[in-house]
Amino acid sequence: MSLTLPLLLALVSAAPPKDDTVPLRPKKVATLNAWHAQTPYSLAFAPDGKTLVACGENFSLQVWDLETGKLTYASLNESDDNRIGSSIAVSADGKRAFVGISRAAQVWQLKNPKLATTLVAREERGRKGIAYNVRLAASPDGKQLAITPQTDEVQIWDLGTEKRTSSLKCPMSVQAVVYSADGKRLVASGESRACVWDTKTEKLLHEFKAQVDDPRKQSASDGTLAVSPDGERLAFSTDEGNIALVTVKDGKETQFPGLMAVFSADGKHLFVVRVQQDGLEVRDATSGKKLATAAIDEHSMRALAVSPDGKRLAVGYGAGTIILWEVASLIPK
Repeated sequence: MSLTLPLLLALVSAAPPKDDTVPLRPKKVATLNAWHAQTPYSLAFAPDGKTLVACGENFSLQVWDLETGKLTYASLNESDDNRIGSSIAVSADGKRAFVGISRAAQVWQLKNPKLATTLVAREERGRKGIAYNVRLAASPDGKQLAITPQTDEVQIWDLGTEKRTSSLKCPMSVQAVVYSADGKRLVASGESRACVWDTKTEKLLHEFKAQVDDPRKQSASDGTLAVSPDGERLAFSTDEGNIALVTVKDGKETQFPGLMAVFSADGKHLFVVRVQQDGLEVRDATSGKKLATAAIDEHSMRALAVSPDGKRLAVGYGAGTIILWEVASLIPK
């Protein structure tokens, strides 16, 4: 069989682009099996790195002692109102965990875990099948909790009085909120947009709208948002299944396919879950250039968190497993 020159050119142009990035051999640090194989949707390390907490499908809170690898506490949700834990954070002193459920945020005591109180963010119930799952973030100084019940506002709650003190209006339905590491900025994202506020004055400082070719297109992403440790870059989801990497100072933007993203502790790398959920990409956190790929998919990846010391990447999987990976093995030499 012989091929004509036009046919050869057509085959070459139709071939997928060659991936010249470095394939990595990631190293497992530990494997944690979730209680009753429940899927974790959000993960967070305690500030000392010795405890990992999770929330997810049919549970509000699971707590692991990372020094022993043992699950020390697990709660099972049986009510339709709070059957999914959608977002989790740990207080700066490591004494409390905050869990976003349907229309509210739970405040848990971590020592001898128990539910301390519930902060109701949205009174009205949604239509059947709509949960209004709350996304939240705890301020680094331990004084505030930012809550959004998937509306166009971010609520600020005082953790001392457990009262709502203010609301920040957004030009989109908010899917994620994050404080900067220094606590000076609060960032919210959703519907291919991101907003940045000054936490002291609550003044809106920046608003970014990622380039979207087809506004009607909806991705499978549940709204990822990450802020670099120095606060200079944001990574957030677009409605087309991409991650927009934006420089806060000048709004410079680059995009690449991805479902979830988290910055390394030193801010030099961005770990990105591929759209196919078949692996992890390691990208340069400034340029967005893909540097390496890692086959760490045991099942579908649902949650990411980097340990405070930057040495471990926790990945939550659809089959109820959480694996801790050595970050050094995920960085190309």
